[in-house]
Amino acid sequence: MALTVPSIAGFTFPLGKWFSVQLYGQDAIEWRVSSGCRLPPGVSLTFDGVLSGVCAHAGAWGISIDVNSLDAVINVKFPLSFFKSPNVSSIIKKAKIDTQYWTVLFSDAIISANSSAPLAGSLRYGDVVTFDLTFFNGNQLIFPFLSSIRLGVKGIDTEPLFFETSLLNYRRVMGFEGDGYAFKYYLNVGIRGDSLKNYLNDFELDTGTHVNCICFFEFNFAQNKYAERICSELFFVNVIRDTIV
Repeated sequence: MALTVPSIAGFTFPLGKWFSVQLYGQDAIEWRVSSGCRLPPGVSLTFDGVLSGVCAHAGAWGISIDVNSLDAVINVKFPLSFFKSPNVSSIIKKAKIDTQYWTVLFSDAIISANSSAPLAGSLRYGDVVTFDLTFFNGNQLIFPFLSSIRLGVKGIDTEPLFFETSLLNYRRVMGFEGDGYAFKYYLNVGIRGDSLKNYLNDFELDTGTHVNCICFFEFNFAQNKYAERICSELFFVNVIRDTIV
């Protein structure tokens, strides 16, 4: 069998957190850092292709690795970057994005006969939630190269938005999927803000407050395959807050 190594678009990991990723190459027997390349401080590569460590220095490094078989050598280059992690969320909401119509489907969504937009479950005011997004074109799993994802939230009859996440809330991470490397997409969102709090005040009840908010994702493409910027179809999130005593 011939030595083959899937192309690697890059890896991104949280700063100061342990990570480990197994690099893959068919018929590969040894992995070595190329001459002249230095791994980030705290990061190492084993001979069998495990890249791991804890990096305390934020930034991006250009990595060059020589992959050896019995009779061939392939050089692989990719960026390796580390970022300061936002608040870690214990609340994960998985969503599927159909790029044919840019619809959003949550595993816990409720479809109402009175609304064309799905209700994507409930979140409590003050929660920090991580949206774990997967992209499809029809039934085909795809991995678009997105430079950013934002979430916009507003009231049913209000303008402007209560809040819109910044570029710092989005993380694109490379992982191994099936026969090669693929992107994973995460968006960290804090359900808070003065405008949203004031909106909840308008619906305050003795037993607590809950109100539906309109949400959408905005996708920005690094490669202009579809368009520079596309917004998803709308969906609702029910925001809950305990009674203020």
